[in-house]
Amino acid sequence: MIVEGESDEKVLKEIFSKYGLNAEFRQARGFNAKKFNSLGRRLKESGCGKVIILRDTECKKKEDRREELRDKINELEKGIEVCFAQCALEAWLLADEKAVEGVEGKEVKEIPEPESLKDPKEVMKDIFRKARGFKLGYNAPRHAPKIAHEMDIGKLEQKCDSFREMINIARD
Repeated sequence: MIVEGESDEKVLKEIFSKYGLNAEFRQARGFNAKKFNSLGRRLKESGCGKVIILRDTECKKKEDRREELRDKINELEKGIEVCFAQCALEAWLLADEKAVEGVEGKEVKEIPEPESLKDPKEVMKDIFRKARGFKLGYNAPRHAPKIAHEMDIGKLEQKCDSFREMINIARD
């Protein structure tokens, strides 16, 4: 798995463990196709049968982001898949309000369609600000993996199409 950063890696390790999936992770910040190709090639050479690049759409259409990336990579190598979290990985975390409550400590209202949020990361920050005050708000590397650990993956699969797409590719 090639992910954007530390919190994404930690979240996916938690989620993959719920499915009994093992994965090697590499981090690649930004939307750098050369870096993706290089990391993907190294992962394949180290014995990985499949490489998945997971990016946030940053609230753009996933098809547009995919085309943007394909144009830069010039047809991805065989065995490298590109998946997107709609808007941001926080949309996936917001699929299970009970998991957020368990980490944040206050009741959280259910979000029926977290992938439809304009800015899921900001929604998460607001939830934490209201409960903890501005100084103790949401910290993705610290809070996101804890939420993922508490998550009901059934809710995540039910509410987030982009997650279902990624996990099906990972399990295949």
